Parts: sequence; C-alpha cells; structure tokens
Amino acid sequence: MVHSKALRARLTSWLAERLEGVDVELGMTYGQPSTKPAVSKLVPKGCDRIVCLPLYPQYSGSTTGSVLDKVFSSLGARRHIPAMRTVTTYASHPAYISALAVSDRETWTSHRPDVLLLSFHGVPKSCVDASAPYDGQCMETVGLLREALGLDARSCQASFQSRFGHQEWLSPSTEESLIRLGREGVGAVDVACPGFAADCLEVLEELALEGKETFLEHGGRSFLAIPCLNERADHVATLGGLFSAESGALTLA
Repeated sequence: MVHSKALRARLTSWLAERLEGVDVELGMTYGQPSTKPAVSKLVPKGCDRIVCLPLYPQYSGSTTGSVLDKVFSSLGARRHIPAMRTVTTYASHPAYISALAVSDRETWTSHRPDVLLLSFHGVPKSCVDASAPYDGQCMETVGLLREALGLDARSCQASFQSRFGHQEWLSPSTEESLIRLGREGVGAVDVACPGFAADCLEVLEELALEGKETFLEHGGRSFLAIPCLNERADHVATLGGLFSAESGALTLA
C-alpha cells in the first residue's frame, strides 16, 4: 500500500506536467481503497473518459481479468457510463523492459549473481487461456529482459511462485528452482519479480525471507531479492506512457 500510494502520487505529478484535467485514483481488487470507491470518485468529477490500467504486466484472468470485472461491475450500476479503455498487458513494452533492466543493473553495481531468477505470479494450468497465454507473456518478458541484460538462459531463469492446493500449476515453481540451484552449487542468486508492480507480502515474505532461507539451506551462499519497480521514475514514466497511448491524450517522443 505504501508503494501503491507513492506510485499514484508520482504518476499524478508526472501527468500534471504534461496534461490538464487528468485524475488518478487507486483501487485494490482485494483491500482498501477498493475499486468501487475509486470509480465513484472519478465520475462525479466529470470524468467522461476512463482508462483502466491494471498493475499486472502479463495478462491473467485471475489478476488483470479480476480487476476489469470489478471496474465494469462498478460502472454497470450507473445510468451514465463514461467511455472506457483498458490496458490489458504491457509484457513486452520497451519502457517496461528498460526499467526492469536498469533496476537490475543498478543492483549489480556492488555485486554480480551467478543466476538471476525471474519469479512470476503462479496460476493453475487450468486458468491459462489459450487465447491469452499468461505463461507465454511471462516468457516473452523473460526473453526481452535477457536480451537487454546480455544474459543467456542459464544465467537468467524463470519460475512461478505461490503454488498451493492439489491442482497442476505452471512450472517450474520458484521454491523448487531455488532448491535445485542450491544443490547444483550455484553460489549467488538474485530474484526479481517482473509480474509485480510493487513490493508486497507475496514478494517480501515469500521470497526475501522464505526464499532466501530455502536457497541457503540447500547449499547457496548469497541471496538477494531485487525490489519491484515501485515508484521509480522510469516506472512512473512507463505507466504514464501507457495511459497516454491508450487515451490518445499525449504523444511521447
């Protein structure tokens, strides 16, 4: 929430320097402030065009889809519905890839890991829609980031976290990957989460704490969780550019 609020504030300032009359509201799918009050604040202000920008770079029905469901449900109860545009994915957007690469390089000014593990939201295989393959978009992000960083498939690997229950989930799992890397004698691993716009418990607890413990227990020597993009200036500019392109309000050079 701290990072989300800071991101909203900085995006508001970024847009205000370039456009007039743009309001930015924050809505959480599960939590407060929720999506419905966010929409309710925009309409009375006279907003007749709304761009919904889910903070999930890769599309999944359980993440991006659930956001859109909430937003459309909030609007559906109104007699007058503003024009609505949505950003459903930015998995391969050049500004997003660049921001990820710059963040990683800044982290590596003091050290260099043997492996960069890119950990994405895990979802059951049954939730992957062939018309919008979530895992395919994740792999697209991985390929572009490898290219931007000059890494090969061995030094930059991908995994999926937060697996639970008895269904078959996307693999490999992050936990299993950390165990394998430790047992293979990989000394230093950095983990980044390109599917998360802001640091949250799913990143800070599951990876920075539990992931580190798992890796070190199985032979690893050094583990670092790279922060999400949060309210970084290049992340703010990426989101501002996505809004501008979708709304047609601003052409960025």
